[in-house]
Amino acid sequence: MLTPPRRARRRSGELLIIRRAQVRVLPGPLLTADEVAELLGVPKSWVYEQSRCGRIPTFTLGRYRRYRREAIEAWLEELEDRASGRLRRAV
Repeated sequence: MLTPPRRARRRSGELLIIRRAQVRVLPGPLLTADEVAELLGVPKSWVYEQSRCGRIPTFTLGRYRRYRREAIEAWLEELEDRASGRLRRAV
């Protein structure tokens, strides 16, 4: 997110615009739907469908969907926790 530009005047009267950017570094490279499909062992079409339905963590960059590996791994752990909770209650 960029902060509003800060204006400063030079000695010659020129106007200098300075932008201060707040940089947030993502913890790893972003994955494509192909890479997520390979990671999960499912078709790419399944990944896109789950993304559209909001079932898999994703974000949109223009017309592209991207995925953070850490978010996918956390989502899988959550699914496993839910499944193991159901199994414990059934036993």
